[in-house]
Parts: sequence; C-alpha cells; structure tokens
Amino acid sequence: MSSTINGTGIFTHSYGRALSNMRSQFDDLNLQLATGLKSQTYGGLGLDRSLSLTLRGKLADFESYNANIQQVSLRTNMMMTSLTGLTEVASQTRGDLDPNNWLIVDDKRTIAQQSALSRLDTAIEALNVNIGGVYLFGGREVSARPVASASEILDGTVTQAGLRTVIAERNAADLGADGRGRLTQANAVGDLVTLGESASPNEFGFKLGAVSTSNSTAFTVASAAGLPPQVQVQLTGDPRPGDAVRFEMTLPDGTKEEIKLIASNNPPAPEFVAQADGKELPIGTLGTTALGDPLVSFAAGDTLTINGQTITVVASGAGPGQINGSASIDDLMTQIEGLSGIANAEFDPTTRQIRVQGTNGTDLAITGTAGAKLGLNGTVKAEELQKHTFQIAYDALGMVDHDATAANFASALDGAVKKEAKVSLTAASAVTASQNFFGNPPMRVDGAPPEAATGLVDGSATTIAWYRGENGTDSARSTQSARIDSTLNANYGARASEDGIREMMESLAVFGAMELDLADEKTGKLQYEALTSRVRPALASDTGMSTLEVLVTQIANVATSVESAKERHKQSEAVAETMLANVETVSKEEVAASLLALQTNLQASYQATAMLSQLSLVNFL
Repeated sequence: MSSTINGTGIFTHSYGRALSNMRSQFDDLNLQLATGLKSQTYGGLGLDRSLSLTLRGKLADFESYNANIQQVSLRTNMMMTSLTGLTEVASQTRGDLDPNNWLIVDDKRTIAQQSALSRLDTAIEALNVNIGGVYLFGGREVSARPVASASEILDGTVTQAGLRTVIAERNAADLGADGRGRLTQANAVGDLVTLGESASPNEFGFKLGAVSTSNSTAFTVASAAGLPPQVQVQLTGDPRPGDAVRFEMTLPDGTKEEIKLIASNNPPAPEFVAQADGKELPIGTLGTTALGDPLVSFAAGDTLTINGQTITVVASGAGPGQINGSASIDDLMTQIEGLSGIANAEFDPTTRQIRVQGTNGTDLAITGTAGAKLGLNGTVKAEELQKHTFQIAYDALGMVDHDATAANFASALDGAVKKEAKVSLTAASAVTASQNFFGNPPMRVDGAPPEAATGLVDGSATTIAWYRGENGTDSARSTQSARIDSTLNANYGARASEDGIREMMESLAVFGAMELDLADEKTGKLQYEALTSRVRPALASDTGMSTLEVLVTQIANVATSVESAKERHKQSEAVAETMLANVETVSKEEVAASLLALQTNLQASYQATAMLSQLSLVNFL
C-alpha cells in the first residue's frame, strides 16, 4: 500500500486563491507604478468613482467655458478697437465744427465737410470688421457686410436713392414752393398782419410758436381761429424805434428759432456811405431831387463827427456846423469842405460813397449815428438793426401811419421768414432728412412735387439700405451669446444701427453731404453755422458721455466680465485638478514600497510551494 500527497491535501483551494490574488495585486501595483493611476476603470476607484466623475465633468465644463471665453475675448477686443476708432472719428469731426473755419474746398462745401466725408469711409470700414468671416456689427447676420459703402449711402444706385437725394427732397418740402417754409402771410385788413401755416396736417416747414412784443401798447397779438394755425399782429398803437416783435418757430429737427423784427424810423436803403481809413460807414440814405440830382437824407438830431468836428442835422436853415436834413450832394460837399482841416470831399455816384480828406492829404475818420445800420441817436443797437427792421411810416402831420407801417412790417416779416428759411430751416431740414434716411425704415417725402407734400412714406423699396444686418427689436447684445460660466452668459452682440452708432453716422454723413449756398457768402456762412450747431450734440456730449461712448462702455464691461470669469476658472481648475489627482492618482513611493513587500511575500510563497511540490512518498519514507 502506498500513499501520495495530492492537490487536495497540501495545495488547498484557498491557498491557490491567495496566490492568485497576490499575483493580481502584484500586476495592479506594477500598472499603478507605470501609469500613476489608482485604477484603469472608474469601478476600480470604489466609492471615489462618483467624485472622480464629478470632478472630470467640472474640468470638461471649464474647458468648454475657456474656449468660449477665448472666442468672446477675441471678438470683443476687435469690437473695442472699432468702437474706439469711431469715437476718434467723432472727436476729430467735432473738433472741425468751428463756424469760423470757413475754408471752401469746392463750390458747395468746406474743407471740414470734405474731411467728414473721408472719415465716413473710415467709420464704415470699422463697422464692417470681421474675424474669420464673422462680421461683428450685423447682429445675428454674421455672413455679410452690415454697412453699405459710402458712395452707395451718399449717392444711392440706379434704382434706389441715396442721402443726397433724400436731403434735396426734404429741403424742397420744408421750404415750400415760395421759399417761406410753408408759411403764408397776408395783410388782411389795413393794419392787421396774419402769419399762418400753409396746410394742416403738415409734416414740413416752420411751426408757429409763441409771439411776443416789447411794447404791448403798440401791438396786439392774437391766435386766429381755425386750421391751419395762424397768428395775427395788429398795430393798435404808435410803435417807437427799438420796439420789437418776436416770432418763435419750431423747425423739423425740434429746435426753435426766433425771428425778431425791430421798429426803426430810419429808412434802411438805399444807403449813403462815407469812407475813411479804408472802412465804410453808413451815414444816411440816398435819393434824388426833383431834378434827378443825388439827394442825401438825414433825420433831424442826427450827428456826424468828422475829424473831431461835429455836424448837427437840422430840419432846415443849416448854419455853421450844421447840415440840412435833406441836402443835395453838392450842398453836402460844400458844407463838409467848409469845416476847418478839410481839404475836399469826393462823391462816387456808382458806389454811393463819399470820401473825405484832410488838408494834410490823409483820410479823415467819420463817425455818426445816422443810417439804418447804426441806429437812430443810440436808441437801436446796430447789431439788432442788422437783423430785421421795419420802417415806421409817418403821415404829412408827422403822425404814425398804421396801415403803411403795417405794410412795412409785413414786408420785413416776409423777408425775415425767407432768410430764416434759407438758413436755419435749410440746415434743420438736412439734419432731419439724415435722420429719416438712417431710420428703420427709411422715410421719404410722400408726393410729387415735394414742395406740395404733406407727409412721409416708407422708403424701403426706393431708398438704399445703409444697414444690411439683422435688425430685430430685442437688445443688440443678446444677438451673440456664449456661456462662460455655469450661471453666466456673455452677451456681446452689436448692430451698426444702434442709437450711438446711427446718430454718429447721421451727423457725419449730413455734415459732409449738405451743400451750402455759396452764391451769397454771408448766407453760406450762416448755413454752415446753423449746420455745425446741429451736428455737434450727436458727435459728443458737452455735459456727459455721448450715446456712442455708452456703447463702448457696455462692450468694455462685457470684456471685463469675460476676463474675470477666465481668472475664476483658472483658480477653480487648479482646485479640481488637485482633488482629482488625490482621487485617481497614487504616490509612486507608496506603490513601490507595497510592490516590494508583495514581491517578497510572493517569492516566499512560490519557494514554499516549489519545495512542497517536490515532496513524494519515497522522499517522505
């Protein structure tokens, strides 16, 4: 009988499993040492697997947020560059808005206006900036240039009108066929003057406002009943030189202008001018005698000072140092040459000028109070009389002739209205037309001819679209949005049609496009002054930030919030990565020590197993 040691004797199943587990653990430790990870599967992390998954999700979110932040930062930085360029364009143009900067570049506009047209090109290119084919100022429409070219904006196309056409139509509609700003005027009954709007309702021209007088005993002002609005001025008393009537007018752009008429008993024309020291000085009015000879007229009490000597005007019977109120040129020359120190006095009938020379051959200084431009005995200021005056008429007894004075008042009012229409109304009309053109939708004068039109019509089909991007009613910022944090979106969209940009474009374009009336330099200068005063507010505010600067601030705030989110993510990522390392990675030193200990145990187990495997009954016996 023999006996053997079999597997179920010495090599039990539990012993085999232990060796297998040690081997598996040895392999795991080797893998940990090689990879630095506790496990190659989330299941191997045990209870930490949910924490690992959460942390990895956070890191994936941060990666997505940072990609969005990079894109938003790039775009907002480019937008800030463009908007900063626009503010510089506005600032430079505003610096040119000096009414005294009167340098003509062609027969229609000044050098400053020409510079504005060049800056319009610069502004358009800034608004058409794109990154990687994405246009930044078109709202949700990012695939096409959002702003038309300057030539299209100003001159339109074959089928669609540009700004210049819209301005011309609006100007014609505002001025009306007779150039009176759509106002009508009449002497209804003798001394009654009526001024009214030509049609109602009427979008165009002057709108009558308050009327006031400086002498309530001379003028009665009342609003006439019915439509269109009318105002009546009646001479119920005797006006005195210097008495004034003021008409307030509201213009299409909302501004108000005042027409002031001042009473004078000095006929404004034709003027008789003296020349001294190279300067012209009105000293009276020129007419003709019954025989056709030149006659100069002064009012009694007026004075002329020639080379320090005073000549007093008397009604009749002039004596030494005096002249008659009405004297022929020859008589006047004789009287002036009779003064000591006067060599001669020469009269030029073509220019209606008299030149006085002293005995030493020099021109002599002449001063005086006569003449419409200088006033009467100081009662009316010269600068006021240079605006609008009306002549007080007198009858044969020296009493004020109300009917004749009212006729003079009506004539002066008519001239004042036409002048104001040609100057301030023309400028206001151009500015309003620019607002109509750059609006959404663009508005055009409704009717032909425009002089008779009474309203505006949607011009989308017939007018060039200056802005071609998306034009929704929601906030422009919301047209482009990116998630930059778990609870934070960066809204960084922009439209070139936003108020700040649009207002700048309106003002820049109309300043460059409006044509001045340079046939009369004085009128042209006044138009230019009226235009600059209206363009200035939209290019920069004198009291605070302009609308464009507010827009720049909003985009800058978006850029700042994005950078703040980027810094937060950097810190949060560092914390999450540290926590994930603690969960998923191992200390190689600890693994190496464990591996060494396990290796020793495993070797000992294998040696014992090997020794036992060599045992047999023969060896045992």
